[in-house]
Order: sequence, then C-alpha cells, then structure tokens
Amino acid sequence: MRQRLNFAQWKVIHQLIAAFGLVTVLMLALVSVSVHSISTLSATSEQALKDTFPRAMMIREVTAHLNLISQSARNAVIMTDQAQVRKELEQAADAGKRITEVLKRLEAAAGRDDEKPLLKEIAEIDAGYREVLSRFVTIVAEDRINEAKNLLLVELRPLELAYFDALDKLDARQGNAIAAANQRVDDVVASGMALVTVLAGMSLAASIAVSIVFGMQLRRRLGGEPHRAAEVARNIAGGALSVDVSVAPGDRSSVLYAIKSMRDSLADIVRRVRTGSEAITTTSQAMAAEIAEMAARAERQAAALEKTAASTGQLTSIVKRSADDAREANAHVLAASRIAARTGATVGDVVRTMELINQSAKKIVDIISVIDGIAFQTNILALNAAVEAARAGEQGRGFAVVAAAVRTLAQQSASAAKEIKELISESVDRVDSGAALATEAGSYMTELEQSVARVSSIMSDMTHAAAEQANGLEEINEAIGQMDLVTRKNAEHAAQGAETAVALERQATELHLTVKVFQV
Repeated sequence: MRQRLNFAQWKVIHQLIAAFGLVTVLMLALVSVSVHSISTLSATSEQALKDTFPRAMMIREVTAHLNLISQSARNAVIMTDQAQVRKELEQAADAGKRITEVLKRLEAAAGRDDEKPLLKEIAEIDAGYREVLSRFVTIVAEDRINEAKNLLLVELRPLELAYFDALDKLDARQGNAIAAANQRVDDVVASGMALVTVLAGMSLAASIAVSIVFGMQLRRRLGGEPHRAAEVARNIAGGALSVDVSVAPGDRSSVLYAIKSMRDSLADIVRRVRTGSEAITTTSQAMAAEIAEMAARAERQAAALEKTAASTGQLTSIVKRSADDAREANAHVLAASRIAARTGATVGDVVRTMELINQSAKKIVDIISVIDGIAFQTNILALNAAVEAARAGEQGRGFAVVAAAVRTLAQQSASAAKEIKELISESVDRVDSGAALATEAGSYMTELEQSVARVSSIMSDMTHAAAEQANGLEEINEAIGQMDLVTRKNAEHAAQGAETAVALERQATELHLTVKVFQV
C-alpha cells in the first residue's frame, strides 16, 4: 500500500517513463530473441550455402562432363566423317580436363570424413577410366572402328556406370546434408516462434495493466473524466463563467478543483473590468471621428500607392521583357555562329568524300589489271589442258590437275568481278553522300540568314521597351507627389488624435491596475 501511494505521488512524466519502460524491456527481450533466432538461421543457411551446396554443384558438373565424354565416344564410332570424329575426340578431351579441375576443387572442399572414402573411390575409377579412354582415342584415331566399339562396350561402358554410381552416392550425401540443415532451420524457427509468442503475450498483458493503472491515476489527478475537464475549460474560455464545476468531497488538488477556483476569480475580475470598460467606451467615441477622417485619407493614400504599385509592376515587366529580349538576341547570335561553324565542317566533309571517290576509282583500275592477268593465265592453262587431253590414257591425271587450276583461276576472276561491283556501288553512295552534305550546307546558310533577321527584330523591340520605361517613370513621380501631400495631412490629424489618446491612456492605466492580478 505504501509503494502504491508513492507511485501515485510521482510526476506524470515519471509514471509514463516507468510504465512504458517496463513495456520497452519486454519488447527488447522480444527483439533479442528474434535477433538470436535470425542469427542462428543465418549461420545454418550460410553453412549450407558455403559448404554443402557448392560441393553438390561440383558433383553435378563432373556428371555433366562425364555424360559429354560418353556421348562424344559413341559419336566417334558412329560418324564416318573424320573431321567430325576429331571434333568429338577433342570435345571429350576438353571435358576430361574440366573433370580433373573440378575433382581437385571437390577434394579440397571435402567437409566431412565420411566423404573422403567416396572421393578416393572416384579418383581410382577416374584413373582407370582415363586409361581405357586413352586407348579408345588411339584406336579411333587409327580408324579401327570395330575394335573401338568392342572396347567401348566391354571396358569403357562398365567404368562409366561405376563412375556415375560413385558420383550419385556422393551427391546423395550432399542431399542428406542439405536436408539436415533444413531440419535444423525448422527446429530453430519453431523454438523461436514459441518464445516470441510467450514474450508477446507478456508484453500485451503488461501493456493492458499499465494502461489500466495509469488511467486510474490520471482520472484521480484530473478530478473526473478528461472530457469533462476539457468541456469546463472550453466553457470558461468562451465566457460562460456561470458553468457548474462539480468536484469530489475533500478534493483540494485535482485539475477540476483548480479550474473551479480560477472560474470564481475570473468572475470577480470581469465585474470590475466591465465598470472600467464603460468609461473607456465614452472616451473612445471622441477618437472615432478623428479615426474616420484618417481612414478616409488612408484610403486615398492606398489608391495612390496602388497606382504606384501598378506603374512599378508595369515598369518591372518592361525591364524584364527587355532583358529577355537581350538574352534571346544573344542566343540567336550564338546560334548563327554555331551554324556557320557547322557549315564549314560540312564543306570539309564534302571535300573528303570526293577524295574517297577518287581513291575508289584508282582501286577499280588496279582490280581490272588483276582480272586481265588472270584471264591471260587462264588461256595458257586452257592450251595445256588441250595438250594433256590429247595424250589420254594414264596421262589423264595431269589433265585433271590442269582443270583444277583453271577452276581456281576462274573463281579468282569471279571474286575480282564482285569486288569491282562493290567498289562501284561504294563510289555511287559516296557521291550521294556528297550531294546530301552540300544540301545540308545550303540549309545551314538559310538558318543563319533567318537568325540574323530575328536579331534585328529583337533589337527593335528593345528600343520600344525603353520608351515605355520612360513613361512609367513619369507616372511614378506623379504618384509620389500625391503620397507626399496625403502624408502631411495625416500628420496634422495624428496630432489631434494624440490629445484624445491622453484621456484614453488614463482610463487604460486604471484598467491595467485592475487586471494586474493575472500572472502571464
């Protein structure tokens, strides 16, 4: 009971700190449990991702390369094209190198002792498989296909199956490790959720208890419901000093009791202020006439000021427009300069294009000379072919050689003719490009002339704007003269208002003494 009384005497801020501090401690415990669970999950997942999963991927990479070797070996004994056979054997050799690299990485990444015997078994199978594969490649290279097929079926295929079986066992170990890691994650999640649920329930219960206790303490300090205290305060603020303020018997410290005391004091003060305000009303009537006259003159002064403001605004607009025109004129001059530069560059491009056309024409002359030489050699070879054909018999092989040479030269002639066609087309395109550049240069010159014309027009507008600025300044001078006259008259009335203000000041002093009881 003593502790409860002490808590009731605490300041509101201290009660809030104590109440919400308890809730905060529970929330921090909840957050700590959540962070610990997340850290455990992160560590378990990180171990699976860094160790087990990479090993599983390396095992599957070895399996993929082994499948590629098996496929290449079968293709090598099936295909008849030697080039394709060599390509398959090279592909198998490259896959073998990759298997060697992956096995080294897999052995270095072995995480558990039970995996090392399997890795040793895979290494032994790989050594035997490489030895048989080497013999198979040699036999295939010597074109002993039947012997190679027999070696593939009798020796190489059983080793492949054993190889695949060992890889599957090692892959199954990795799968079991991943499954175990997932189970650990599930266990951590379950325990974390249970603990979080308990702490959340405790936090909710503590929040409810704190709300109830603090609500009761707050109601006792207010002397009633908060909305009742607010309603009484609004009525007093609105001037209803007759509002009823009910407090509990013996209450001398609540907010409602303080409001009731304030209402009684305000009611007495208002009665005294009302008497003084009547005297102030009489005095203020004398000032009203003078103030009305001053108000009329103030209106005329305001009109003059409006006119001044309008003139000033117009002048500002004109000056701004002049500045904008000047900037635009400058921009167009710069544009004209850039256009002239671009025109010069375009003319340079036209000159370079014409030079390229000249070079292409020279290449055409050289290629035509090559074609002439090829035609001459073709005629000579044709004569040789006729002589060889006359001999016939066993000498027919020479005719075949000559015919092949003739065919080669004919192909060169066709290639040269094609190149001539491309060069001619290129020359035509460059001529078209030169014409386009010349057209573009003419367009740039037209734009330059238009920009110069616009600069001239803008300069004319700026001259007109300067004249308008002069007119605006004259209007401002007239408005200032009117403001000066009105200001002098206002000063005369201000002197009369000062005499009236003296009487009002005496009444205000008495009123100030009356309301001095308020402490602001």
